[in-house]
Amino acid sequence: MYDLEYALAPARDVSPYKALSYAWGGGGKDVHQILINNQAFEVKDNLFSALRHIRRTDQDVLLWADAICINQEDKKERGHQVKQMGRVYSIAEEVLIWLGPGNEGTLELMQSVSWIDANAKKAQTRANGQDWTDLCRHLMTERLGSPKSQRHSKQRSVLAELLKNGWFKRVWILQEVAMAKTARILCGYYSCPAQTFGFMPFLMGIEVDEHTQAVLDIMPRLRKNTWWSSSRYLHYLLTKFSGSQATEDRDKVYALLSMSEDANDSTRFFPCYEKAEGLVWRDTLSFLIFVGPLQESARRTAVLLIDRLNEGQLKRHELLLSLAKKHGQVGNIQNLLFHDNYHIDTHFEDEQATLKVTSRELAPETVNMVFPQSKSANVEEQPVQFLEKIECPSFRFKDDENMVETINRLVEEGSPAQEMLWAHTWAGNQNAVRELLEEGTDANGADDQGNAALHFASAQGHVDIAKLLLLGGADINKAGAEGNTALHFAVHRGQLGIVKFFLGQNADESS
Repeated sequence: MYDLEYALAPARDVSPYKALSYAWGGGGKDVHQILINNQAFEVKDNLFSALRHIRRTDQDVLLWADAICINQEDKKERGHQVKQMGRVYSIAEEVLIWLGPGNEGTLELMQSVSWIDANAKKAQTRANGQDWTDLCRHLMTERLGSPKSQRHSKQRSVLAELLKNGWFKRVWILQEVAMAKTARILCGYYSCPAQTFGFMPFLMGIEVDEHTQAVLDIMPRLRKNTWWSSSRYLHYLLTKFSGSQATEDRDKVYALLSMSEDANDSTRFFPCYEKAEGLVWRDTLSFLIFVGPLQESARRTAVLLIDRLNEGQLKRHELLLSLAKKHGQVGNIQNLLFHDNYHIDTHFEDEQATLKVTSRELAPETVNMVFPQSKSANVEEQPVQFLEKIECPSFRFKDDENMVETINRLVEEGSPAQEMLWAHTWAGNQNAVRELLEEGTDANGADDQGNAALHFASAQGHVDIAKLLLLGGADINKAGAEGNTALHFAVHRGQLGIVKFFLGQNADESS
């Protein structure tokens, strides 16, 4: 058990400190106890290991670690502290990037990177990016030999494996690195400068995935020569780091706010853990359309949103009726909704955006609803009614979707068993559904729209899979977010075979 001291100080009086960047879940599931001001405090294995290796026997170390310095149980305080995270890392003397205890191979790699960095700095003081590249490549050859040498090959393999570390996937590390003045990579008791470490995959000819490369691009002193210096709108960051991992989905937005050019004003858009996740996504879309820069973010996000509306993935009828009431066009919209055969589009001008709803009849009829555009007004003053009934489910299927490709993609992404159950159910893969249920996958697990596997089986008319799900504990009367049961889906989509089956299983006909 280790004893730490915890103290608060006014921002202007803060002593130089180091900030720790690490992966919360990494390494193992063990929990350790440390003492903070003589009070027991539990930390996970990876943080405990980092603290052990960073501590010094000859001097105090002032260190900031989020799991210790932020009260994770108090949602209000947590939201307030998260707003300060960018500043915490930007004013830190140094950011320590913890990649685990390491081994003999990582020790040699850290020593090589440090040697290359130190000698490159000695050799020149006014180098541009290309000069630095050539010099580091020359020093790497001097240190490791040719690319075919045993030493070079060994350290290349070690670096390639290190780049698979879970740290690179954690969404919160993005702002921790992007805001750092200087940073060091730590493996056990050995370290190297993050700047040169981030350069090594390029020098050694290691191909890295797009997400990992984006992380390397924002390392201190590298970022000025990458996309970072020109493209930091929230929409772009959300796309660039869409593969990031977070304990809560909302953090995939919150972790990017302080990094972005257009959403880093905490008076307009800020972390709030007391808010339902559906509202977080609504506010995000509202910001992108009505507040973010029009050319880069608003148009592309609006087009994406409209595509989803046309595909039936969002609640079209409720949304359009809500909008029509505010525009005095309820009657016109109801005529279009009655036939359920219409198309939605948007038209952008400098000062307004128009939502166009057009029927697909021989004599097409169009209803236009106009919304003002603004790039600087407060989010609370924007027409968020446009998104107020929209949620952003993380998992959807379309009738014409190639489910073989979808399932292969989910497997490659390491998707949870719950998502695989929904996909195999929609695709009608009976054996896969049976295996997932036998492995303990929840038959009643629902997506963000409240739909469980039985809803998917019903919509597709898969009677045999519905039988498997009921045997696996599925609730035949489970309602989705709009109150629809599996029987309702079957009736609505004309799946008569599964309608008869559900009625024979005493499904609630009132749905």
